[in-house]
Amino acid sequence: GWSERADKYLDSIAIETAPTKTAYYEGSNFDPNGMTIQATYTDGTTTLVNAFEVVANAPLKVGDIVQAKYVENGRVVVIKNGIKYNINGQRIK
Repeated sequence: GWSERADKYLDSIAIETAPTKTAYYEGSNFDPNGMTIQATYTDGTTTLVNAFEVVANAPLKVGDIVQAKYVENGRVVVIKNGIKYNINGQRIK
């Protein structure tokens, strides 16, 4: 009920499992398949989350950083520093 105190808040997220594809050619699009995200809460508990959003340039360029974002109960958390992938300068023909 309304008398309950919410002592557990979303604190951070991290990649639990890397996506299947981790190397890209410039000009291709990021593929998050296989990627899982773990949320950590202020009480120290963790859970895997599916409803995360990947923020990446499309198409990818050399030096791009991919971000993952998760929103829960109005709190937005982003993976700190983003995720650097091997993005090769060779263009797809």
